[in-house]
Amino acid sequence: HRVLFLGDTARSAIMLHSVNSGDWVSNSMTASGWSSHPMVWTTPELRFFAKPASNAVDACTIEGDSDFSTHLLVISPNGTFSENIDISDLYDGWHSFYAENYDPSGITFAQTCVAVRINNLAPTITLTGPNSVLEGSGDLLFDGSSSNDPVWGREDMHYMWVLRRTSHTGQTPIDIIMGGEIGTYSMGSESSGEYTLTLRVMDAGGVSSTQVKSFFVENIVPTANVKVDGSPVF
Repeated sequence: HRVLFLGDTARSAIMLHSVNSGDWVSNSMTASGWSSHPMVWTTPELRFFAKPASNAVDACTIEGDSDFSTHLLVISPNGTFSENIDISDLYDGWHSFYAENYDPSGITFAQTCVAVRINNLAPTITLTGPNSVLEGSGDLLFDGSSSNDPVWGREDMHYMWVLRRTSHTGQTPIDIIMGGEIGTYSMGSESSGEYTLTLRVMDAGGVSSTQVKSFFVENIVPTANVKVDGSPVF
């Protein structure tokens, strides 16, 4: 009797140098590493695919099945690789990201997985504040603290406020403040004019949204107070 081996009995191997576990990725990511896939009876395939996970602990807890998964990319491995992978169609949230040396026989199969945070959606900005006030009527308060990332929430939000007095200084900023936990902005109403206030909100994964609010501080015409011989003249 003769035995026919359909493939090389040597095991394959794969290592991912990037992405790393816990990385934030948006729209695309670079997967780099090394793959040895000793297929001799067919063209070797290195498959990349992802599966959603409920949280970081749940990610990469089971072996992925590339036969029943949408492939993000398929290449023929030849040692070191570095590939840009489009992930813009994936939903936000934790994902198990798999790289697999595919072999339908299972002889030279190898797979590795890292947990990544997909962050394609930009934060939703909610900005409230007055549209018009009278000069000298007190401080104006603008509130963007209800801005929110639709999946990742408000944790580690970063705010940048830029104030411009467009009627007098055009697009030159007259005030800029930025940082975490700065969800509100206040200013005085002593100087009349047309203003814009720009709020840029960045989520924990580095994706940002911008909203601009225009408002007016209306000038109050001074009232003349004339007296003749101590008596007011109207």
